[in-house]
Amino acid sequence: MIDKEFFSDTNLVLGFFIILHIVLAIWAQISILKSNSLDNRQKWMNSILTWLIPFLWGMLVRKVIKRTDQDTMIKTKRKLIQNQSVGSSTVIGSDMGS
Repeated sequence: MIDKEFFSDTNLVLGFFIILHIVLAIWAQISILKSNSLDNRQKWMNSILTWLIPFLWGMLVRKVIKRTDQDTMIKTKRKLIQNQSVGSSTVIGSDMGS
């Protein structure tokens, strides 16, 4: 049988924070593994620190990864933007010439 002390306030609060840590660590772990801005060694080290330092490291890594991944532009996206800007300038130029 389950002891009545098992459901004490202290155990419930501790259980809540353990579950919260696991959820946040998994969320941070997925972000780390999907990141293009980290090499394999950095991913490995950040993964370890995410699980060893509860809450703090996972939130910190997600903020850093989010900033760097947004700044990174892949070649196909850059070409698409260049083609759109070239196309719009030729349309404007052709209207002025006629």
